[in-house]
Amino acid sequence: MFEARSLNLPPDITLHQFSDIGRFLKQCSDASQLWLQDWKAQGERILGPDAVAMTCQQLELEIGSLPALVAPEDRIESLSPEHHFVAARMCEDAFDAKTWLETAVEANLDARQLALSIKAGEVRRASPQAAGARMGVATPHTVLLAWKHYFDAVDPLKYTPEDADQVRAILMQVVDEVDAFCALLKD
Repeated sequence: MFEARSLNLPPDITLHQFSDIGRFLKQCSDASQLWLQDWKAQGERILGPDAVAMTCQQLELEIGSLPALVAPEDRIESLSPEHHFVAARMCEDAFDAKTWLETAVEANLDARQLALSIKAGEVRRASPQAAGARMGVATPHTVLLAWKHYFDAVDPLKYTPEDADQVRAILMQVVDEVDAFCALLKD
């Protein structure tokens, strides 16, 4: 069925089987660029950059360099590889990349809108009224996500236990206030 340059479906294929194959092909298509990036990054870590460069040259693979900000475990399945590439290129660190990817899910941003939002520091969308015009929207839920990430990012190794607890207590007050505000909006 699967060959190097073709796919040949059996003549007696069912609609269910056909759908399963299509779903698999879509997942492969969506994941292949990320797989290549992981292959390159892990190869450089294990075998060294020279070995990877030589292998890529031999295989005639041109894989761009992508900052390793979005670790495989932090990737969000519902987002496209383009979302992850945008976050990796535009964010300052892994924490920001993860925050923006989660914001993209919550605000239903496409990759272009994610790039605009990261650049602006708030959720941005293209204005439906005028092509090219943009309007910014900082949603309460986006603010809540950011503060929760700040809370989770308090590193006890960088603070004394007392200072870490004090920082978390201050952040938790903000999280609780924004969470209460979000609850009001739902009612």
